[in-house]
Formats: sequence, structure tokens, C-alpha cells
Amino acid sequence: MAEHPMMIAGLVVAVMLAAGIVAAVLREMRLFDDFRDIAPGVKTIANQLRADVFRDFEDLVVSGLYKGIPTVIRFTKREHSPAMGLYVRIPSPCQFSIVPKRLGGKAQSQVKLKGRRLQSDFVAKAANAGALESLLERDRNVKLLDALCCSTSTMLEVNAGRLELLEMEMPEELSRHVSEHLETIHEFSEVLSEMPGAGEVKVVPLARQGSSLTVRLTVAACVVVMAISVIAATREHGIALVKAVSESAPINGVPADDANVIEDMNRWHAAKPSDIDGKFGDWLRDGGQQPASRIEFKPVADGLSRGVAYLLAREDGARRLVVLIDHQPIYDAAFSRLDGIALVPTASFPKLKWGAPAQKPAGDAILMVRDASDPRSAELLFFPNGTLFSGVPKDYSAIDLQKAN
Repeated sequence: MAEHPMMIAGLVVAVMLAAGIVAAVLREMRLFDDFRDIAPGVKTIANQLRADVFRDFEDLVVSGLYKGIPTVIRFTKREHSPAMGLYVRIPSPCQFSIVPKRLGGKAQSQVKLKGRRLQSDFVAKAANAGALESLLERDRNVKLLDALCCSTSTMLEVNAGRLELLEMEMPEELSRHVSEHLETIHEFSEVLSEMPGAGEVKVVPLARQGSSLTVRLTVAACVVVMAISVIAATREHGIALVKAVSESAPINGVPADDANVIEDMNRWHAAKPSDIDGKFGDWLRDGGQQPASRIEFKPVADGLSRGVAYLLAREDGARRLVVLIDHQPIYDAAFSRLDGIALVPTASFPKLKWGAPAQKPAGDAILMVRDASDPRSAELLFFPNGTLFSGVPKDYSAIDLQKAN
């Protein structure tokens, strides 16, 4: 009988340990669901950064530090979205972007790049051309940018205090690829930190959350019950969404039949008037259009296809442009800044000054403007035969929107 309390205590400990093991296995399975092909590489990256790994709905996210640089790496399997996004906080006083020519059209770049591959495959735009030109004067900096823009599926954007590197295709040898990029970014950060005004740029560290071993063991003992509750709640939420769709009730400001095909719609809402830049709104009104988060258009002038573009916003300030054609997503991209969208009708193209790609528009286009104060920060998206093409207008403010009436 004396051993009975010890046996009970041992049984309790065994149950808790078993629950912890089960919880760890379940978390591992859920964490890397749909990402098992890159799981080994992601784990290696997370170990190198001593990072947290978690799911943000369909995306897999790694958040940590690389040599003191706050770093977030986001992986996604969503169509029309970058397969990998690398986001870091660095003391950059300048703003510029380098994108593949196939995405930027044939317009002459605002800043002439150096280096054979960069000149051949990429175009550059800058808020302050002189700052980027100053960077490009040194061969070392050109080599760093060349290393970051490693393929024609890569886009680089540098803004005050942050750098974003987007890759449309999942890199091979993932952990090595990311490690090399992070080392290059670290070197580039040192270059940027020496530029005038860098000391005034505030780099906000990323918040990292953790829990003590005691708390984790306690949570592990309850995880099975919690998992059942979460699954039940998720299923109820799914039923509620289906009901909303069946009743044609708008979901976060988007008609249900369209919201039903937009991923993660519960995290976004149709942009409100306050989400659209005031200067951009004034320009639209002068051109005969009203600021809107939803724009209907004809992808082909004489065709039967129906196109609609949505400007979405998120509570953290992010913006997202989704273009549907016949209720099918054709373009879906998120941005740290997107001041507004507009309709550019077919009749406007003959007089339009822009870097038109080989494929000419056959119908209306959607204009997206990243920074309303920068005439060259816009991009035109058009969809002949349901395929995305784009071009860059020399000055978006010179586009005649009156022809849309």
C-alpha cells in the first residue's frame, strides 16, 4: 500500500509525458502540413536563426535574428504569390526597387543599373535616383545587389528601415540559399548604415514570444482537449462561412461569390475610403473616377469574360490586390504599401506613354500605384486570354482616365 501513492504519481507523470510527446508530434504534423518537401531546410534555417516557426494560416513563417538583424521568412504555396519572402529590418535611408524586366515592361529604368546581368535582366526605380546611383558607384555594392537578385524570378525592394526580397519560385538547396542571402543582406546592411541619414532611421526589433518549461508542460497536459475544441470551433466557423456564401451575404465587404475564391479572406477587408491615399483619390476625381476598393473591367474589349479587381486592407496596414476573371484568381499579391487602384480603359492606350511588353492589351487594364507622390511607382496589369502581362507607365498622373466614362 505504501507504494500506491508513488505509483499514482508515476502514472500521472507518464501521462503528462505522453501527452507532451503527442502534442509535439501533432504540432509538427500541423506545422509542416503542405510543406513537408521543405521541412528539413526550414528546420535548419530556424536553428541557425534560433527562430520561432509557426503557421500564419496557409503560410509557414520563420521569425528570428541573423547577426542581430530582425528577420522574417515567409513560405507559401498560394498561387500568384511569392513562394518565399525574406523580410528584414535594416537602417536603410533610401528607397528603391529592382524587378525583372518581364514584370517591369520595357520602359527605360529610372536609374541605370551596372553589371552585365543586372542591366540585361532587371529594371530599377528609386524615390531618390541620386541615392541609388551613389550606391552603384562602388563595384562591391553592385556585386551585392547582383547576388540578391539571383534570378529573373526575384524582386528586391528597399524602403526606410526594411528590405524585402521576394522569390516567385521556391529555391533549390533552401537552407544554403537563404543562408547566403542573409549573409549578403548583412553586408549590404553595413553599406546602407554608412549612408547619410541612416542614423535617423529607426529599426524596430521584432517581438519574440516564449514560455517557460513549466508553462509548456502544463499546456502539454491540456493540449489534447484544446485541440478538440479548436477543431470544433474551426468546423463551426467553416459552416458559418458556407452559410454566408449560400445566403450571398458580403464577407468583409466583398461579395460572397468572389470572397469564396479569395484565400485568407477572413484576415482582410475591402479597403475603406480612409485606406486609400488622399492625393491618389484627388487625382482619380480629377480624372472622372471615384476612389474604390472594387473595380469591374473587361479583360478583352469584345469578349464575354468578366474581370474584377479588389483592393484589400489588413489591420497591420498591409495592402493586397486581388484580380479575378470569371471568379478565378489571376493575380494576388500583398504589399507593405499600395496607395490605390484605378481602371484604365482600352481607349486610353493609344496615347499612353509606357514600357509596353510584346503582348498588347486587348481590353481594360488595372492601374496599381504604390506611392502616389512618385509618378513612376505605378504598374499596369492587363490580362489578354486570361494571362497576366504588365507594364510601367512613365508617369501615371498623365494617364487620361476620362476615357473610362
